Amino acid sequence: MKISTVNYFIGDAFKSFKRNKTISIATIITVLVTFIVLGTFSLVAENLNLAIGGLEDKIELVVYLNDDISPIDRKEVSTVKKKRMNFIKKVLKKFNMNQEKMPLRNYKKIMQEF
Repeated sequence: MKISTVNYFIGDAFKSFKRNKTISIATIITVLVTFIVLGTFSLVAENLNLAIGGLEDKIELVVYLNDDISPIDRKEVSTVKKKRMNFIKKVLKKFNMNQEKMPLRNYKKIMQEF
């Protein structure tokens, strides 16, 4: 594009602004309000995602068992625990990750592959 063509378009735009001040100002305000609303929505959405992600990392599961649990039930709980730990170790090994460094929200992505 030639410089003279660019100069013509810029000059024509300023002439249009001078001729139609009200419409030009309304257009500028409309675009400005749209950007402000879009930016605000994006910031709120991103902050909510970060806050929820922070809560996901703090989720813990604690199980309390009665002292009078039967040996069969105790063995079953131990077996389930070992299976889950082995599964987590396999997943971490597959993705070359360390359990302490991996946030909980990444487990969801990994679980989808299995």
